[in-house]
Amino acid sequence: MEYTFLEKVDSTSSEAMRLLDSGKQKPFCIVAARQTSGRGRRGRTWESLPDNLHMSVCLQGACISSNINNIPLVPIYAAFLLAKCIDNLIGLSPTVKWPNDLLIDGKKIAGILCESSVVGQEVKGVIIGLGLNLNQFPAGDFQYGVTSLSRLTGLTFEVNEIARKIADTIERSLFDDYIFEKLNRFLPLKGLLLFRASDDEATVRYAVYESVNRQGHLVVSDMGKPGRLTEISSVTHSLGMLTQENINLPVIVADFGNSNMKLEITQNSEILLSLSLSYDLDQEQTDKLDAVKKTVFEIVGTHAATWPIYFGSVNKLGQDKLEESLKTRGFLLLEIPKAPFRVRLGDYPIKQIGFDRLALMESYLSDLCTDPKEQEV
Repeated sequence: MEYTFLEKVDSTSSEAMRLLDSGKQKPFCIVAARQTSGRGRRGRTWESLPDNLHMSVCLQGACISSNINNIPLVPIYAAFLLAKCIDNLIGLSPTVKWPNDLLIDGKKIAGILCESSVVGQEVKGVIIGLGLNLNQFPAGDFQYGVTSLSRLTGLTFEVNEIARKIADTIERSLFDDYIFEKLNRFLPLKGLLLFRASDDEATVRYAVYESVNRQGHLVVSDMGKPGRLTEISSVTHSLGMLTQENINLPVIVADFGNSNMKLEITQNSEILLSLSLSYDLDQEQTDKLDAVKKTVFEIVGTHAATWPIYFGSVNKLGQDKLEESLKTRGFLLLEIPKAPFRVRLGDYPIKQIGFDRLALMESYLSDLCTDPKEQEV
């Protein structure tokens, strides 16, 4: 592979496209110390910082023509190979936030943007643009979900050396058959919660991650329709999807009873907060609501504007009284119907089971995360 290092360029991918369009026919890699117009997904910029990696790899010719059906999968293939390179380099396994962002400990470390040059029906080449925070990250952004390899390890990395290792790996292995067999090592594990929201709360959706299929689509089970599997074909359709590892995911269940609301927040198997709220919102009750918000959003961070409370209710009036206060604190109420509760103990008729059994709701949610295709009534 041919390597070119530039002190400054508008974008390594733009330069690669210009070279490709001019007739360059052998695989090549463009690395830049600084980009003046680095690009991310959806037209966003990727901030260019000294001693970080800004590079684009261009593949064309027989490599592309023999794998033409796999071109749409290049972003996720490239994400896997970059994750593998980082794992080999520092011994930390990044998570691929589908389809092509890389995170370590929940903080973004790299982004990938892929483009193709097409003439008529022929794909002339594929450009894989990579931005990797090697030695720096944008000032002040660490707490908002960005980090660097240097911060994680205390080491300083040489840009060109890392660029060559990554480019060689991509050229050698981009379309290898083994990739899908190894991909789940770096993808979020089965059972993660996927969360999508917009300003219109009617479009808020919650689902449980299942897999990425061989078409590169995300397969999820819809928490609103237990047992139903859905494919998400592109990041455009997933609009700001958030993944939270099970061990870090706060789960909130609530029971709107006759005289008060009982609420419990769990994280993995630990109860973080358990309280009772009356329907008269005096200062004491308001302080309790603020404690719920603090407990949850310290875990969730700034990535989510809302978070679900799964509830059962026998008191619609009391529910309405608290719902607005919960909503202003960033919570969305999602009702769990009585019928789907999965009861393992006893032979109680399902209609006799009271909503005050928070453990039943937790069991139900747990079933969704572990095997949503085996729902029982």
